Amino acid sequence: MRMPGVLGEVRGPLAWAGAVTVLALVAIAVLAPFIAPYGIQECRLEDKLAPPSPEHWFGADPRGCDVLSRVLLGTRISLVVGVSVVSVSLVVGFVVGSVAGYLGGAIDRTFQFVSDCFQAFPGILLAIALMALARQGSVALVIAALCVSGWVGYARLVRAQVLGLRDVDYIVAARAMGAGVPRILTRHVLPNILSPLIVEATFGMAAAILAEASLSFLGLGVPPDVPSWGAMLNSGRKYLLDHPGFAIWPGLAIMLTVLGFNFLGDGLRDALDPRRAAR
Repeated sequence: MRMPGVLGEVRGPLAWAGAVTVLALVAIAVLAPFIAPYGIQECRLEDKLAPPSPEHWFGADPRGCDVLSRVLLGTRISLVVGVSVVSVSLVVGFVVGSVAGYLGGAIDRTFQFVSDCFQAFPGILLAIALMALARQGSVALVIAALCVSGWVGYARLVRAQVLGLRDVDYIVAARAMGAGVPRILTRHVLPNILSPLIVEATFGMAAAILAEASLSFLGLGVPPDVPSWGAMLNSGRKYLLDHPGFAIWPGLAIMLTVLGFNFLGDGLRDALDPRRAAR
């Protein structure tokens, strides 16, 4: 089975399972307000802790909100956070890493020192500290907290790629013809490093979604009225013995999402690896 473009080179059942999962998640995120049986704030106290039924397929949570609706609507929050974190981190990482790798010298040494400092401190702990200092949660704050250290991995990847490209013939020719650094980086370097960046961004989506769920589970993520899989896990763990579905369904959503992006990333890595044909 083949498809045109990048996905046409993706092979293997796990890679295709990841691609189908990601496409299904995107469709759910777009259609969630229309397919969810109830709205975000549509909760009824008389349905508190209701078991699965035709009215509430996944049951109702302690506030009387429909679990299925919140799981579907939580897909949008997770993907918004993932796409935003990866987009911002990717842009910042490309600019910083390409400049450091291309210019070298003191700029490159400063970048290496700064990136080493960031990587010496776990990113999730830095995000927890920033969210605790903010003392209030919001989607924008979660995105900003995850981007603070998220750009480092992309920057180091770009720097390594640029170091191998800056002395090739077409880069030297462009420099000799008077092309400026921005033009060389965007017109000649970027197209040649897109493949590893796409793969890294795919894995970064899974990491960002898992980090957002972790922050929300700890009560440091989005506000309580915003549907988040991590917050649903936190509230559902108190009723794990009597009503396990409250924690099982958002946990399954997180697991399938992370697995989908990881499987897709593995497939893209194999498809875009120039050594695959030789093997």
